[in-house]
Formats: sequence, structure tokens, C-alpha cells
Amino acid sequence: MRKIHQKMILDLLRSLGEANDNAKKLLQKKETQTLTNLLADCQDTAIQIGEFIQRSENSEKVTVKYIQEYCDLLYYANDELAKPDSGAGVIKKLQKQIFKIENSVNSELKPDKIEIAFFPYKASMWDSLESIWFAAKDDPACDAYVVPIPYYDLLPDKQLGRMHYEGKQYPDYVPVTDWQEYNIEERRPDVIFIHYPYDDAAQNATVQPDFYAKRLREYCDLLIYVPYFVSAGDTVPEYNIALPGVLFSNHVIVQSEKIRQSYIDQFKKYNYDYGWKGQFGKPEEKFIALGSPKFDKVINAKREDFVIPQEWERLIRKPDGSAKKVVLYNTHMFTWINGGAQYFKKLRDVFDTFSKRDDVVLWWRPHPNTELNFRTMCPHLLGQYEKTVSDYKSGGWGIYDDTADLNRAIACSDAYYGDGGSLVALYQCTGKPMMYQNYKTSEHFVNRAACSWWYDDGENFWFVHGQFNALFKMPKVSLIPEYIGSFPDERFDDRPYVRAAQNGDKLYFSPWMAKEIAVFDIKTKTFEKISFRKESEEVNLDRSFLTAFSKGKYIFFTPYKYPAIIRLDTQTNELAFFDDWLAPLQKLITNTVDNEKDIFFHAPYFDGKTIWLPAYCGNAVVAFDTETLVSVVHTAGRKSYQYGGICFDGENFWLTPRYDTPVVKWHPQKGVLRELPNPCADAAKKCYPFYSAYCGGFVWLLPYQVSSINIKAVKIDVKTDTVYDADEFAQEVKNPEDVFYSWCTYYHVFVANETIYAASGVTGNLIEYDCLSKERKESPIIYSPEVITELREKLESSSAEAIVYNEDTFITLPALINRIVKARAIHNSQQALRQISGNTDGTAGKEIYEHCKNNVFERNLK
Repeated sequence: MRKIHQKMILDLLRSLGEANDNAKKLLQKKETQTLTNLLADCQDTAIQIGEFIQRSENSEKVTVKYIQEYCDLLYYANDELAKPDSGAGVIKKLQKQIFKIENSVNSELKPDKIEIAFFPYKASMWDSLESIWFAAKDDPACDAYVVPIPYYDLLPDKQLGRMHYEGKQYPDYVPVTDWQEYNIEERRPDVIFIHYPYDDAAQNATVQPDFYAKRLREYCDLLIYVPYFVSAGDTVPEYNIALPGVLFSNHVIVQSEKIRQSYIDQFKKYNYDYGWKGQFGKPEEKFIALGSPKFDKVINAKREDFVIPQEWERLIRKPDGSAKKVVLYNTHMFTWINGGAQYFKKLRDVFDTFSKRDDVVLWWRPHPNTELNFRTMCPHLLGQYEKTVSDYKSGGWGIYDDTADLNRAIACSDAYYGDGGSLVALYQCTGKPMMYQNYKTSEHFVNRAACSWWYDDGENFWFVHGQFNALFKMPKVSLIPEYIGSFPDERFDDRPYVRAAQNGDKLYFSPWMAKEIAVFDIKTKTFEKISFRKESEEVNLDRSFLTAFSKGKYIFFTPYKYPAIIRLDTQTNELAFFDDWLAPLQKLITNTVDNEKDIFFHAPYFDGKTIWLPAYCGNAVVAFDTETLVSVVHTAGRKSYQYGGICFDGENFWLTPRYDTPVVKWHPQKGVLRELPNPCADAAKKCYPFYSAYCGGFVWLLPYQVSSINIKAVKIDVKTDTVYDADEFAQEVKNPEDVFYSWCTYYHVFVANETIYAASGVTGNLIEYDCLSKERKESPIIYSPEVITELREKLESSSAEAIVYNEDTFITLPALINRIVKARAIHNSQQALRQISGNTDGTAGKEIYEHCKNNVFERNLK
């Protein structure tokens, strides 16, 4: 029996008790007819209670027997009441019987059943709730109802426009209840699950207002919001925190502990900034990490579970009956709309690539809200969108999938290509190859590619490619990178090493994803390895070291995530580990932006004796003396500050922010001397972190990742602390198609011999600025066709181990296609899934259901 039904019975029994009290008064007043009518009403009420219990329970109940005895007493009551001095005794017997029934209800009819209502709005997002429903429907103690709710386009004046109802699009095995027949006020389900969090806060559409979270909360014991999306990272967008579905839900179910911590940290910030004063609950109780049903669907789905339409099957099969490789193409609505004409051109290029091949088929699945957003947000492009879809369908060479079944596309494809979004995280856990589409790629950049963390030997720049295992030497006179070779015993499709330091004729490379330090002999052109892992050490070797510095016969490697600074003796290859900074630094780590609290340092500065390491996740600077081998941890700035870089002007240090905190002028003994506004502090601008360099009396700040390529570099006069736009590094782009990377302004910046070298992400060029002569030079970095061909072939022939690529000069769409056609994919879904989900065995829905069910029963006991 549900608690609400037990309460209803107890309330009716209390009303019978009150009626019994009235009967005493009527007896004393000798109002016989009124008394008779009252007892008849009591009889009707008792019969209704008994019949309800019999309908609700599967077995005979003693409570029903007691109710029958009560009815028998009422039956004979009129005769007894007619006798002199016997009426009071009958009233007393009735009251005792009511007490007996109440005790029986409390002991025999304890709440042991719950009702759960699921209110999805889009059938394509049902996978975010389905595995919870599976667990609920299989439990005899639960009545589960799936009630798809309508949603509406929003007109420009925010009035409701066209209604959409997708109740008929759910799988056949899901019994759907009509939203107009499920009366929430009457049924008052114990638990309500939703995946729509916006209420009236959306700009393009909204669900039926009766199903807003704020209202639903009033008619259930637990309102549970399960996000319709999952994330491939460790954070959630900040705007999610203040959505009505988050605020008014009792619990928000999130995919991992890191995501949960991100929610908690940002919720606390909003609670303080907006004066919520705890009215929306305690974040530690509200946010629960139990995994996501969306992952359950992917994990448990098999290709043979799905029915493929005959016309699709015809496209997938070769004439001999064997299957072509299938590439799932995901286009995101906002990326498409923001990309405009450039994105439409990219679509034509993609379609042209696939239409010319007979060994692979494109499975295009646009975001389900694409048409809606073109119609409401970008109506002038709606016609072009419709023509693009129509032409693709009529072409007859590719699959167009606008069905609600996302998981069929995931299970039946061999690789992923397209934009970011929730689908990326889902696909990542399959262990299949993936590539992020760069819709800005064009023939203009056919010989360009990003290259970062250079080492300058005076005549050449040395660097490892950002996405795979390839060492380059780039002469300064030509800026044409020469492929030197690949580090042995490392995957080609990953970046094993980062920055180098030189000692004699050898380059020593910082291990990024590798288990060993790499050494390259410039004269003999040979590689060797030096293991840095201690015996029985259990340390995650993911992104271990980022930078290296040379001093005498030693090379010092500074950590990104590894918990020690390492010193290598280049004569004996002996290693020494120094971690005296670790414990005091961890006390100062307060990162609340992206929840990566295990990153230590990003871009340190070496003055020849001391390595100065600004904390990436806290308000600290670690000074490591390379002679005494002792560290000092300095507090620098406010508790919320985190630093992406540091430079020295000869007297003071300048700490550049990781995110939106100020630029800090700092001295180890004097502390903070000045705070200057962050050039990207405007909420409309996002850039992180800054590359910083001191040259010619100025501190130069050049942004790395940005929300807009219009964000400028700045320079600070170290004598006056005046901030100026750094026009020396202005990048004029007349044609949007001439933008190399839209998210990156500069991907590497360093100073050598009073010259600043800045590799531009906007143009793909190298900017050189002489701080003494004030001369500026800009030159393209151009790869030879031979190098491009060689590396593409290497990438295509390497083992197709699961990894996420970014499309660029070497890693192209044709390269991805050739790779999956030639190689057998190695699926390592468990490893991928462990990085993004707290549940890896496909049982998140069951855990979520059990948690909510237990929560309801615990509340019932209170």
C-alpha cells in the first residue's frame, strides 16, 4: 500500500471518530433521526474503506475483518439506541472498534508500495530515463507510469506556439499513459522523474506549463531531475545551476563524482551570490552521483538488438553481402546556426567525400531540435537548411536518421564524426574511433597544423605534434617542419611527449602520456627511453609532465599531474624525486571551476637557479631551488585565485590568471603588490589561460583558449602598471574562412633573445616581434606535401585504438575513413567509460531507482 493511501484511510477513520463524538451529542439531545442518518453515513464510509483495501491488497487483511465488525455494530446500533440507557454503551463500542481498526491499519497496512511517474517530453531523450523505468516496472512494489508531455514552440512574444506531442514515438514495449488522463493532483505520485529542466527559462520552446518543475514539486514526495545529456568532461556549464529543474528538484542525478562536485561548487557560489539562503536545499544532498541511464543504454545495446530499415540495409551492404563501414555524423544545432554559410559549405564537402566512396556509408543524425532552432532563432536560413536536408535525402547514397532511437545509430556505426555535445560522451564509452569536426577547415589550410610547446636550439624549433606521435624540427629560416621520426614503443595516434630541454647533443622530452622519459640524440638521430616510474608505484600516468629545464648536467621535469618534480642526471641516468611541496600545496588547492584539482602546474618560469611554479588550482607559487633541492610554497593572492602562467620583469613576478581572476603583480617577500583587471573578465568573454612573457619593459599577455577570436592581446608597462592593447599582435581576419582555429588565439608563445614568438591559432602563422627594434614579422608555417602524405599514411595504418581526434591538416575526414576501413577497431569501452561515469556496468538506472525507492520508504517511517 502507498503511504498516501494509508494516510487517506487514517484520515477517514479520524472522520469516523469525529462522527462518533457527534453521535454522543445527538444521543443526549435525543435527535434520533439525525443520529440514524449519521450512522448510515458512517456505514457507507466504512464500506468504501473496506472495498478500497480489498482492491489494493493481494491478500486477505485482518483490517477488513475489523471493518466488517464495525459495520455489524452499526447495523444493530439503531435497535440498541432505542433501548433505554443502552445507547451510550453502543457509542463506546463503536469508538473502541475504530481504535482497533486504526491500530490494524498502522501495523498491517504499512506503506510497502510506491507510484512513480515519468514525464519525458521528447522521445529521442527517453534514454535518459528508460533504465530507471525498467527497474521500476519490474518491481512488484512499484506502479510506474510513462506519461509523455507535450511541448510548444515559443513565439517571439514568448507565447505558446505550435504544440508537439511524441507519445506515439516511444518503443512498443513502453506502455504510454495519456498526459490528459493522468491527474497529478489526485494521484500524487511518490516520485516524479523529469529530464526537462527549463520551465519558462528557454528561448525557443517549452513544455506544457502544468508540468513545470516548480509545480510538480507540490504534488509528489520526491521530484528527481535526470539530465537529458551527459558530458565528456568533468564540469557542467554554469548556466545549468540556476535552471528551475535543478532548483526545485529534491535530487539531481549526475553521471560521476567529478560532475557532482562541479554542481556542488557552482551551486554554493550561486547560493552566495544571489542570496538563495538555502531555499533550494543543501547541495551535498541535492546532487547524487549514480551514473546516467544514457550510458546504460549504450552499454547494454547490441547491433543485433535493432531493426534496420530495408532501405538503410541496402546502403550498408556491399554487392557481396558484406557490410560497409558506417560513420555516424552528428551535427549540433547551435554549431550549425553559428557557423552559418561556412557550416553549409562544410556539409557539402562532407557529403561530397562520402558520396564518392563505395566502402563506407554516412549515417547523418542531426540534433533533434535543429529544425526548431532554425525556425525560431534563424528563420532566414530555414529554407537553406530544408534544401540541404532534402538534397541529402534525394541523393540516395546516405542514411538520414531523424528517429527517436539515438542508440541504434551508436550501436550500428563504426566511427563518429561531427560536432561536440552529449553524443560525444555516449559514443566515447563505446571505444570506437572519433573525430571532432572542424567546420572551418578548407583548402586554405591544407598544409597547416597546430604545433605547440616548442624548444628553440638557436637555429631550429623542435616540437611534438599536438595529436599524435611525431617529432618535428622546423628551421627558423624556412618555417617548414621536417618530420624527424616517432618515439618508439608508443602509439602513433596519441601525443606521448610535450616540451624538451637540451643537454649537449641530446634533447630530453617531458613524458605527457608516456611511461618513460624520451631522449633524442641530434647527431645520431636515435631515440632512447628512461623509465621514471618507481617500483610498486600506483600513479596515474595521464598527463604527467609538461615542461623541462636544463641546469648543468641535470634536467628537471616539472609536473602537470605527477606528484613530484624529477631530476635526471644526464651522465648516469639516475633519477631523484622531490615532493616536499606537495602536502602544503594541496592545502591551498581550491579549484571550483572545472573540478580538476589534481593538476599542479601549467607554465613555470626558470631563472637559472629557482624554478617558479604558479599553482594551476590554487592561490600559490612554489619556488623550487635546483641547488638546495628544497621547495618553498608561497601564498599569492586571494583564496579563489588560480594561475595559468608566470613571468619575471627583473624585480617582480607577474601571475596570469587561469580563468577570470585578476592579473597579479607579486613579490615573494612583499606579497601582492597590485591587481590588474583581467582582460577577459567581461562575462561575454572567456579565455584561459594567458601565455605571459616579459620583453622590452612590458609584460605581454596573449590569450590561449577563447570564446571569440576578437579577444585581444594586451601589454602592461611594468613601471606604471598601465595596460595597453598589444597591437603588435593584432590579427586581422577579413574572411571568416581564413580562420585556422576559432577557439584558439595563440597556441604557443615564448621569448628568446628579446624576441617574442607567437604561434597564431587564428591564421596558423608565426608572429615574431623584436622588442628592441619593434619590428614585426609574420610568416606561415607550411608542411610539405611529402610530410603530410607520409604522416597521413602512418595514421591510417596505425591500430585503430579508441581515441578522440580533432580534425586538422593531418587528421582529416578521409584519413578517419581510410583508417576504419583498413584497421580493426580495438574497443576499450570500460576504460573510456570509467573516466566519465560513476557506473560502468550498465546498472545506473537500477541504482537510481533503488536509491529513490529507499528514500521514499525512509520518509514514510518519519
